[in-house]
Amino acid sequence: MRGVATSSPKMRAEELEECEELSTMWVDAQRAAHARRVKARADATASSAPLEDFLFFLHVPRTAGRSYHFCFLKPAFERSKQCGNMYNGLDFDPNAPECDFLATHDDFSLVERFSSQPRVVTMLRSPYERVLSSYEFAIEVAARSFDQPPTKSKRVRVQTRDVWPWGHLVRHIDGQLQQYLDQVEKDPQKMISIGDVYENDLYTPFEDWTELEFVQEDVHNGQFFQLLGLTNNTNLNVEPKAKLLRKCALWRGTKASKVLIDYAKERLEHEVDSLAMHERLDDSLRLSARELSLPLNSAAHIADDGSFFAKELEGILRKREVQSGEDIVAFTLRWQAISADNLQDSEFYKRYFDAIKAAIAAACEVDLSNITFGKLWEGGWHTILVRFKESQFAAAGDYEDVDGTAMRTASKTPGALHDAVMRGLTFDVLFKAASEDFSSEEKYGRLTVIAGGRASNTTRKQQVKAETLQKSAARTLGEQYRICESGQFAKYGRLRERALQHISARIKGTYETFSHSGRLRISQRVRSRVKELNWLDDELWRFGTELFKKRFDKFDATDDERGRDYLPPRLAQ
Repeated sequence: MRGVATSSPKMRAEELEECEELSTMWVDAQRAAHARRVKARADATASSAPLEDFLFFLHVPRTAGRSYHFCFLKPAFERSKQCGNMYNGLDFDPNAPECDFLATHDDFSLVERFSSQPRVVTMLRSPYERVLSSYEFAIEVAARSFDQPPTKSKRVRVQTRDVWPWGHLVRHIDGQLQQYLDQVEKDPQKMISIGDVYENDLYTPFEDWTELEFVQEDVHNGQFFQLLGLTNNTNLNVEPKAKLLRKCALWRGTKASKVLIDYAKERLEHEVDSLAMHERLDDSLRLSARELSLPLNSAAHIADDGSFFAKELEGILRKREVQSGEDIVAFTLRWQAISADNLQDSEFYKRYFDAIKAAIAAACEVDLSNITFGKLWEGGWHTILVRFKESQFAAAGDYEDVDGTAMRTASKTPGALHDAVMRGLTFDVLFKAASEDFSSEEKYGRLTVIAGGRASNTTRKQQVKAETLQKSAARTLGEQYRICESGQFAKYGRLRERALQHISARIKGTYETFSHSGRLRISQRVRSRVKELNWLDDELWRFGTELFKKRFDKFDATDDERGRDYLPPRLAQ
C-alpha cells in the first residue's frame, strides 16, 4: 500500500533549500497580493464600485457545505445576483462579474484572479469524518447507476463525476461495481454477501482506499490545500508551482512545511471573512449571518417565488414565433410527486408528456402538435404552452355563473383557458376528467401552477403578458434555512436509500446503509492512520476550532428572541 509521507523522509540538502526558499517567496507574494486586493476593495467601496460586496463561498467537499450554501447563503441573495452553478468550471470574468455571490469547489487560487478582494467564507470539518464521508459518498454516487439502464437527459446537467474531486473517486468505484456485475452475469455463483459496508469484496475497503494514490491527491489534507490554493485542481496559470509546494508542505518537520502551515492559519484568521465549523453548524450560521451582514430575520429569496417564474415565462413567450391569428396560453407548474430527475428520465418523460398532451388536447380540442413543453427548472417546475388557431376564438362564457362542465367547455378558447389558469382552476379545467392519469392526485401528487401567461397575434401588434399566479409565503432567512435543511435531509436520504438498494438487488441478503453504529466498528488503528495521513488538515482544523470558539464567545446575541440572530428550531424529520 502506498501512503503519504508522515515524517520527514531522507532529502537532499538542495531539495530542503529549494522548498524553504520557494515556500517563503510564495507566502511573501501571497501577502503582497492580498494587500493589493484589500486596497482595491477599499477604493471600490469608496467609489461604490460593484465588487465591494462580492461573496465567495470556498466550498470544501463533505463539510455540510451544500446545506450551508443552498439553504443559507443562496436564499440570502436575489436570484439575479447569484452567479449560478459553476462547480464544473467558471464562465464569468472575476474582475467584472455580473453577480454578487459565487459558490464552487475551486480553491483559494480563484481569489487570486480577482483584482479586488472579495468577501470569503468557508467551512471546516474533522479530517477523519470528512475522509470517511468522502468514501461513503463516492460509493453512494456510483451505486446510483449500478446495474441501471442509462437515461437520456432533456437538458445538460452537471454530473457529480465531472465535479472535482469526485472524478477519480466515483469512477474508481464505478469500475469495481461493473467488474462485479460482469462476473455475476457470467457466473451467478459468484454473487457475494456483505457483512460490513466498510470492508467487503465488492469495492475497495475503507482502510485500503485511504492509501490509494488518487485519494492522497484528491482527499487527504484537502482542506489545507484548498485554503492555500494548492490542490491538484488549482489553475496552473495562477499557481504554476502548486504541485511542488504541496510536496514541500507534506515534508513534516521541515522549515518549508512550517512556513506553509503558519500561513494557512494566518489566512484563515485574517483573509477569510467568516469561518463555519461542521461540528457547530447552528452556531456557525448565526455567527456567519452577523459577520456577513445577512440577518436571519431578513426576507429570504425563495427559489420558487412566483414573480421569478412570471418573468421567465414572459421571456419564453416573447421568443416564440406567434403567427398572425394565433394565440398561445402558457403556464408554469409542477406536480408534487414529480421531480426534475423524473423528467430527465427519457422513458418517464415520454409517458408523462404523452399523458399531459392527451389531457390538454381533449379539454381544449386542439391538436396534439399544438401542445409543447418549455423550460425545465430545478424542483420539477416546467412550462406548458398551448397554441390556438383563430378559428377557435369563440366567446368565452362568464366564469362566475358556470359550473365545472361549462368551464371545461369554455377552456376551448384561449381567453377562457388563460382565465382558468389565472384563477387556479387548471386541475379542474384541464386534467381532472380528461385522462385517467389525472383522475386523482395519487399518481402525480398535488398540482401547483405558479405563473400563467398569454401571447396573442390577433391584432397588428403582438401582445405578451405573464403574471404571478401564486406567490410563496414570505419567510425569513432563518425560517427558509430550516425548511430547506429539512427538505435536503429528506431528499438525500431518499437518494442514498435508492442508490444502496441497487447494490442490495445484486448481492445475497441486504446491504446495510452507512450508519453511526457501522462507523464505530472501524478500528482505532485505521482511525489513527487516517489522522496521520491528514496531519496538515488536523493542524488547520484544530486551529480553526479554537479560532471559531474565540469568535463565537465574543458573539453578542442580545437581540430579542425573534431578532436578527434568531434561528428557529429544527423541523421534525
